[in-house]
Amino acid sequence: MCPRLSGRLREAEELVTDATALRKQAALAATQGECYGRLGENELSIAAFRRQGGLYRRAGAELGEYLALGNVGSAQLEAGEIDAAIESLRKAVDGLRRINAPYGQGFRVSMLSIALALRGDAVDTFALAREAFDQLRALSATSGPVLAAALDHARRNDLRRAVLLRRLRTQPAKKTPAPVCLPVLLQVHHRVRDRALVEHSAAAIETWLRAGERLTEAQVAAIAFDDAQLDGLP
Repeated sequence: MCPRLSGRLREAEELVTDATALRKQAALAATQGECYGRLGENELSIAAFRRQGGLYRRAGAELGEYLALGNVGSAQLEAGEIDAAIESLRKAVDGLRRINAPYGQGFRVSMLSIALALRGDAVDTFALAREAFDQLRALSATSGPVLAAALDHARRNDLRRAVLLRRLRTQPAKKTPAPVCLPVLLQVHHRVRDRALVEHSAAAIETWLRAGERLTEAQVAAIAFDDAQLDGLP
């Protein structure tokens, strides 16, 4: 259940006031944004993450401000505002790189690669997906960049490769420093399937999908990003 529905969060909403330390107010806004997002209340989620960023700005916490801007972009992507999401995520990623952020870049780069893949951009998508994969591999949170790469392969009509990569792990990552945007991942997942169904049978796609589920992470990386040959696979 979303923590927004718990007594603990309601208590925090009652206790945190304008007089509370700005960073604590920002933490509450982040939790509210995540909860609204999980409930599908996207505009409220965007507003909460904007509030988070504003509070961090007032506190002089540049890292927090850029992380919050990435959260805004992710929420905008959930809301279907792809162009706005790309703008927010680019600014967040550029800012995090500029300050050499100690954490948080991987998830924002991942979401940017997904947003670009959904828009059909031929530039940056693949490189950003690879960058995010490398950063998130230790967290076992690579579904996003792999699906972004799959959609990019589908755009270039490499459909068998795309379907082999069309797997979606629903287990939480070891750490979750950013909101998980599962509906967006499902959207990419379905878009790869629909594109493949234009030219291939459902039976062939199911065979490829089962083969993809047996791949190791090293094989996934090679197929997604290193142009590995598909010989020996179904």
